Amino acid sequence: MNRNKTACWQIQLLGCVLSMLWTIALCYGQGTSKFTYQGRLNSAGAPADGTFDFEFSIYDAPNGGTRVAGIIALPLVEVTQGLFSVSLDPGFGVFDGNPRWLEISVRTSGAFGPYTTLTPRQQFTATPYALFSSGPGGPAGPPGAQGPQGIPGSSTLGDVVSGVSVSSAIASDPNLLSHGYQQIASIDAPTWTDGTPLNEPSARQRHSTIWTDREVIVWGGNTAGNSFSNSGGRYAPGTDQWTAVSPIGAPSPRADHTGVWTGQVMLVWGGFGASGYQASGGRYYPVNQSWNPVSNISEPSARSQHIGVWNGSRLIIWGGQGSAGLLNDGALYDPVGDAWAPINVANPPEARQRATAVWAGDRLLVWGGEGNASELGSGAQLLFDSTGNPTAWRSINRLNSPSARSGHSVVWTGSRMIVWGGARSGALLADGAVYDPIMDTWAALPSVSAPSARTRHAAVWTGSEMVVLGGNDLTTSLASGGSYSPLGNAWRPLSNGGVPVARSGAGMVWTGSELAVFGGLSNQTPVASLQRVSPQPRWYFYRKP
Repeated sequence: MNRNKTACWQIQLLGCVLSMLWTIALCYGQGTSKFTYQGRLNSAGAPADGTFDFEFSIYDAPNGGTRVAGIIALPLVEVTQGLFSVSLDPGFGVFDGNPRWLEISVRTSGAFGPYTTLTPRQQFTATPYALFSSGPGGPAGPPGAQGPQGIPGSSTLGDVVSGVSVSSAIASDPNLLSHGYQQIASIDAPTWTDGTPLNEPSARQRHSTIWTDREVIVWGGNTAGNSFSNSGGRYAPGTDQWTAVSPIGAPSPRADHTGVWTGQVMLVWGGFGASGYQASGGRYYPVNQSWNPVSNISEPSARSQHIGVWNGSRLIIWGGQGSAGLLNDGALYDPVGDAWAPINVANPPEARQRATAVWAGDRLLVWGGEGNASELGSGAQLLFDSTGNPTAWRSINRLNSPSARSGHSVVWTGSRMIVWGGARSGALLADGAVYDPIMDTWAALPSVSAPSARTRHAAVWTGSEMVVLGGNDLTTSLASGGSYSPLGNAWRPLSNGGVPVARSGAGMVWTGSELAVFGGLSNQTPVASLQRVSPQPRWYFYRKP
């Protein structure tokens, strides 16, 4: 076989052995599992031999659909006479009772070319698993919503036969104990893992951090001595390796800029540098380590601490701080055509900086931030027509909305926006709310077991939970965090095993199976320190005698 060329790959499933126990979902939603995948790889009709790089993803459909876990990168897998075996951990919340398919991509190790995606996807047909809700009253949903369908309530626990093992994220689970179960073992939550410092970018804050589906890209920001940077790095979790982002053709050094991933290119725009507010940007292509400039024709005015959101086809820029003050205008950027189009829509929301925003599938949601007088507790929806053009601003209902704030976090769950934390007039906040943009309604988040009050923390959506990490309280940087499950409307603490770095203003991404965190300030000192963790709870195992 010519190892420098892409082969015609074929794969045959030999076995998919799930090491699952019957799982109690509790208020945390879905269970977790590790499994061993055994397969036969053929090249040009003959069994393959040698070392190969694999990537695994889990989808909710045999074709198309949504990726619910991965990409899990496993380089340097030995294949002997076509046979191989790998251990996969897709992370928490993947197996929720719905059908799942495994997609595999492969290339020859050392070829450094593109992966070949194998077809068809492999359906999980292992021993069935069960999900129960052992919280009081059975399954619970997000605030104001009904619980999930098809998941048995706690009344079914008494019907489970003797000898079956179940798991719970609650120590001495009263519901299980009352149904005759006995605790037999426990598994600690995963610990934090330090990424390699070899070739790691310098310590920094106010940088951009994105996930490309294969690697973390860090770029720009303020380094030690408050110097502006236009350097960066690419981190591959599968190999624990850093490679530098090419400086050739990169935008000028800056911080508080936009950095988004389009699926093929990283877009950088705006920010603040040595010459002041920036109105320039660049397009970075990881596949060939090249930068192209962003057109300056019809671009927005220079600004920093603005909103920058990718909507699937265009970058949306809005608001921020410019040389003349706060802004409430913006534009759309098409990276394919390298063209800007202004947002000429009447009645925009109040000018602001440090606002949060999410793309809600067919509209932009803007909320909070700092106005000319104080923090804001208002927001708006920017509606779009079927051709992708903005048509109207619509105010967000303020009934039951969170109090005014900045330095807060926001995530999009696929149907709702969650706002949490931040500060107002120097007072730190530990509350938040869930917003339904279709119904235009808010519902408060629970306070029980929520993380302590903080600002400038990081937050991501994992597909089943909002994870909050780090930030500042009134005296110090924080290393603690928490996870909120809309399914159970409940918080749980995030593991601090492995000593996570206390930091604020960090960049955090969800890789499909882990959190990856880089940079920020640790008690006013910039740090680098990439760290990773799978945000699973500690599990307690029970059995009915």
